Amino acid sequence: MAEEKKDEQLEELIEEHIAPIKEDLNNLRSFVLEEKKSSERYIEIILASYRFRLIQLCQSFLKQGYMTSGQYE
Repeated sequence: MAEEKKDEQLEELIEEHIAPIKEDLNNLRSFVLEEKKSSERYIEIILASYRFRLIQLCQSFLKQGYMTSGQYE
């Protein structure tokens, strides 16, 4: 009986010490996921910018006769 109580006290003590660590890990996980989303949005913006610039260049080349409409498509 006394040993069971001691085990329970140890479990409670361990849980008390682990609880802040678990919270920190959850906060870190949330931060990492948010940063990942932010990075992905940033990459999407960069890709959209490059696509836009490529389309502009192709349209310019098409008008100047450096490429055909088939090549443009």
